[in-house]
Amino acid sequence: MGAFLLAMAASAAVSTCSGVAEPIIDVHLHSYEHDRRFTLQIPNPGSGGPMIVENGSQHASATVAALRAAGVVRGVVGGHSRATDDRMIALDPDRLRGGFEIDAVPTPEMLAEIRARRAAGKLTMIGEVEYQYEGVRHDDPRLEPLWTLAEELQVPIAVHSGAGPAGIVYMGSPLHRERFGDPAAFEEVLVRHPKMKLIIMHAGWPFLDDTLALMHAYPQVYVDLGAVDWAEPAPGFDHYLQTLMTYGFGKRILFGSDQMVWPDATAQAIARFRAAPYLSAEQRRDIFFNNAVRLFGWTDLPACAGPG
Repeated sequence: MGAFLLAMAASAAVSTCSGVAEPIIDVHLHSYEHDRRFTLQIPNPGSGGPMIVENGSQHASATVAALRAAGVVRGVVGGHSRATDDRMIALDPDRLRGGFEIDAVPTPEMLAEIRARRAAGKLTMIGEVEYQYEGVRHDDPRLEPLWTLAEELQVPIAVHSGAGPAGIVYMGSPLHRERFGDPAAFEEVLVRHPKMKLIIMHAGWPFLDDTLALMHAYPQVYVDLGAVDWAEPAPGFDHYLQTLMTYGFGKRILFGSDQMVWPDATAQAIARFRAAPYLSAEQRRDIFFNNAVRLFGWTDLPACAGPG
């Protein structure tokens, strides 16, 4: 059995890494069934390009195709249901891994499902966790069982932190408050849970100073720049990323696209990092690949590793 599993791992590494000059790991992907943006055919907010899918099934197929074309050798899908995540993962199980989306204070049943999926090998990350849209702060005591479980299972937990979409309070999330996304509110959580692996999604944008302070004090904190790296203006992205690099956090920045309903967003985000003149090739490789391999403890991508 051990030899069989090693062979399968080697096969997966070859199939996803073959012909990829610059391997990329995207830790911030979403799946859907129904979404009003499909119905309204909302253009891509970063490029202005048209919506290219009409439903969740099309979105899954187009996302997988976009990842392959962009050289993404591994992606973590934490969408709006386990069923839609599993559907997308089934399209390319060598490439994709499962997250666990949580959009409010988790119930005991959800915590039990996290534990069960982890035991079954179907859970790589808890996230995206986005209780902020329901008016919940990072330091809300009702979240304590979630932090405890993430620390116990040693599964990275990726939490939406920072701003929501412009006008979100008027678009179905009346309890959302920008201030609830300030990463500073994680501090007491991290004090209580020193072994919890935390990914701050969107790097806490636009709370840059508090993100820097938290990363300085707590070395178990990582960030991604999902959505900031393609939907926000390029100068703002560059200011944010370059500041994180200036303060020495290049080993704890992950690549995440947060492609949402626009499969083409992943390639847009990748292009932003490649165009950043302040990143060396080694630093970009850390962000695109090495940092995620180290955080998740992946050993099944040897064909991608190469130098560095």
